[in-house]
Amino acid sequence: MKSLIKYEFRNTKKNIFYIGLVGMVISLIIQWSLAGNVGNKAGEVQVNQGGFYFSSSSFGGSLMVIKGILLAISIFSIFGILLAFFISMAHMMKKDLYTERGYLTFALPVNGYEIIGAKLIVSIIWTLFLIVLALVWNFILSMVLFGFSWSDVQVFWDRFISGNFLNIDLFKSGIKSFINIILGSAFSILMIYLALISDKIIRKRTTAGGFWIIILFIYNFIYDSLLTLIYNSIYGYTRGNILEIGFSNVGIAINLISVIILFIVNSYLIEKKVEI
Repeated sequence: MKSLIKYEFRNTKKNIFYIGLVGMVISLIIQWSLAGNVGNKAGEVQVNQGGFYFSSSSFGGSLMVIKGILLAISIFSIFGILLAFFISMAHMMKKDLYTERGYLTFALPVNGYEIIGAKLIVSIIWTLFLIVLALVWNFILSMVLFGFSWSDVQVFWDRFISGNFLNIDLFKSGIKSFINIILGSAFSILMIYLALISDKIIRKRTTAGGFWIIILFIYNFIYDSLLTLIYNSIYGYTRGNILEIGFSNVGIAINLISVIILFIVNSYLIEKKVEI
């Protein structure tokens, strides 16, 4: 399994490098766009009989318009980065299912649990790497553009540590957020793998297509419907409190069970049902 993990790292590091680089550029644009106005009249809103409009008579006004456009594009680009990451992780499975690399993978003395486990471990590590990269890079940008300093970190730390004791509520929220990030990433990746494997089993083709995306939407719809029934029976579920339920102990337990079931199903299918 160690060899599989090293192999997956080697085959995905280039894509992760580009994703991280683009993410850094987007973060730079977002923080620069929010870094303040140039000139006293930058972005000044004026009123006349025709309504509201931004004053662009000065360089500052023009710059604010440019900043606003770049900010909007960058915010939408964040979703593109997330999509690119999951597509990159999906590509690991597609190579084993639809390219000559699959002959090598399935010829190794490993079982389905090891194949799926290696891919999942690599995906989770890359997820954590990108999160840490985003936090560190944005902290550096905040120091440069907004004068953010280590004293601000100290303020947060003082809130986290109340006297000589942990702030239990903040600590629990942090732990639950971390667990939900890991479980959410693992679930999304395993659901993509299940769709790809199902596509391979159903169509029995040697070339990849886009049908697996339709299967993914169907699986997600079925899962969301089941989740709604479960939450409704426990909490009287409404879509307005989905985040609150997800942070509850029951919500985390359901997410964990879902990940375990998906891992077992994927491992079984890729070992017993997939033919290369």
